[in-house]
Amino acid sequence: MLSRPLLLLSRLLFLSSLLFGISARAQIFADFETTGGNFTIEMFHQDQPMAVANFIGLADGSITWLDFTSLESRKGEPYYNGIKFHRVIKDFMIQGGSPNGQGTDGPGYQFVDRFARDADGALLHPHDQQGLISMANSAINTNGSQFFIT
Repeated sequence: MLSRPLLLLSRLLFLSSLLFGISARAQIFADFETTGGNFTIEMFHQDQPMAVANFIGLADGSITWLDFTSLESRKGEPYYNGIKFHRVIKDFMIQGGSPNGQGTDGPGYQFVDRFARDADGALLHPHDQQGLISMANSAINTNGSQFFIT
């Protein structure tokens, strides 16, 4: 089931690109500050508007998420602040986005998978190189807050 605020945020991301003349080639970046060093990733909003809108909304606190510790809804509070990479596999990937640090929780909602493909059906962003980000999930259409970076 799609979160109404998430659907709205992804539509706003798309509409703002049209209204403000941002081309499909415009870039959106996310800066990560970690105890192991800082890095920046590029987000492919033109191909993955729902996932990018979700990530931005959680990162800046503009969408509502469920705090499973207190069972209260949170808005205006950045979700990812202080969250650790709970899964690190050398030379493969790092995974984060789980507040309990075990990879078993999320923001209290889920949204569908979307795999951007070219005209021939090939994936536009295959995970064939270092430094790619993607949603992590536990089954089909269970995206929430967890992500991994190759």
